[in-house]
Amino acid sequence: MVGRVTAVVPLHPEPTGRISELRWRVPAGLLPFTGPVAGVRGALGQLLLDGTVETLLVEPAAVVTVLGPGHGWRGDGARVRSALQAALAEPAGWRPGPGCTPLTSDQALLWAAEEVVRGRLGDFVRSHGGSLTVLGADGGVVEVAMAGACDGCRTAGFTLHSRFEQELRRRCPWLDGVRAVPAAGRAQDSDSPREARAWA
Repeated sequence: MVGRVTAVVPLHPEPTGRISELRWRVPAGLLPFTGPVAGVRGALGQLLLDGTVETLLVEPAAVVTVLGPGHGWRGDGARVRSALQAALAEPAGWRPGPGCTPLTSDQALLWAAEEVVRGRLGDFVRSHGGSLTVLGADGGVVEVAMAGACDGCRTAGFTLHSRFEQELRRRCPWLDGVRAVPAAGRAQDSDSPREARAWA
């Protein structure tokens, strides 16, 4: 569910290639919109007002922060992190800016699934001559296609559920299940929402 918050929101900073900018990885769907931020309550809002933070941009599973002129991560990073952590614990305190779009739980799920495939899991699948493609997300269920060496492989189900689904559920606790599309192109029904069969 979009906006679901844990007691302490996990943050992981990543460089973007710009000295003044950091992308903070957060749980997918934590904030109910994507795009520029017009305002936010608390200490993070104060950092925006005083120019320490020049820009905030919400992505489906990240918040990009751009520091204002004269500010740097060495001197201001701890304050920005602390303020961001507190603000993320109150998603209702974020005000979307012009051009923002609402983010549904399925959109957040789709984005997180694609990110998992772009990461180490996708590298692992490709290293064995296979492919894993995210086809869509609907009603909390993610549909994928496994091809190449994954087609007919006895361990494809393990990869799908014990690796892909487990990592996706860690990022998106509202995930109901993962469904693989067989070679014929028709999704195989799950036995239950949380236990989908793999046909790859």
